[in-house]
Amino acid sequence: MRIESLSKNRTFVYHLLRRSIRFHAPMSVTCHFDITDLESKIMEEREAGQAAGLVASFIKATAICLKTHPRLNQRIFHRFWRTPKLATFDEISCNTVVGRTSSEGEPIVLPMVLRHVDSMKISDIQNQIQAMKTTPLQELSAVDTLKKMTTMPRWLSRFLHWRFRREPHFLISKVGTYAVSALPTRGLDCTSTFTPVAQTAFFPTCIQETMRIIEGKPTIRTTLTCTITADHYVVDGLYIQSAALQLQSLLEQPELLFADALS
Repeated sequence: MRIESLSKNRTFVYHLLRRSIRFHAPMSVTCHFDITDLESKIMEEREAGQAAGLVASFIKATAICLKTHPRLNQRIFHRFWRTPKLATFDEISCNTVVGRTSSEGEPIVLPMVLRHVDSMKISDIQNQIQAMKTTPLQELSAVDTLKKMTTMPRWLSRFLHWRFRREPHFLISKVGTYAVSALPTRGLDCTSTFTPVAQTAFFPTCIQETMRIIEGKPTIRTTLTCTITADHYVVDGLYIQSAALQLQSLLEQPELLFADALS
């Protein structure tokens, strides 16, 4: 048996999860969205010369949801004497991730924040994601951020998380107001369940072909599995249900999503 300290990167994650479990009450609902027509619409947009993608479309749909359901864009903060305070943000900014491969051939996940994403077009979101995927790693600030995480002292990691749970302006400057863990995998049969988070988060996990009944007939459709997690201190299940229904409408009726994105 070998006992060793966590890496500094995992230490940062450790404090993130401890903060989420200690100061928040994550509540999750898992949905299955029919994205057959959405994928067709994305292909149509690409053939017309427009930048479009599934992740970009999904992020835009979540931003519209938060604009309609503003309580999902609120957050509990704990200050002196652990008195909770509710912060309502003036912007909707999405913290998401992009998968890359390091120069050593190892898979890495790079964070990025899309500011005021609710006012962005799907094409703008897609272009920013594509830039994160194709820009040389040495030119990306996100890579420098990851390097700092692996070299910062452990006391500094704890101090940063202390600020995250106390200072709304500090948090929004670093990680935005909500999260989309946008790494869905085609053909992967899995479902995200309980996930400790400190803010509203969407977890699209897998894309697969499923049998659905359409107008009384069994039909093969493409389905996206997604878990929505929010802080129970801020919202109740009925509110998440309402947001999930709107998200379903946007994803399963892409003409609504793209019409909003172009307005």
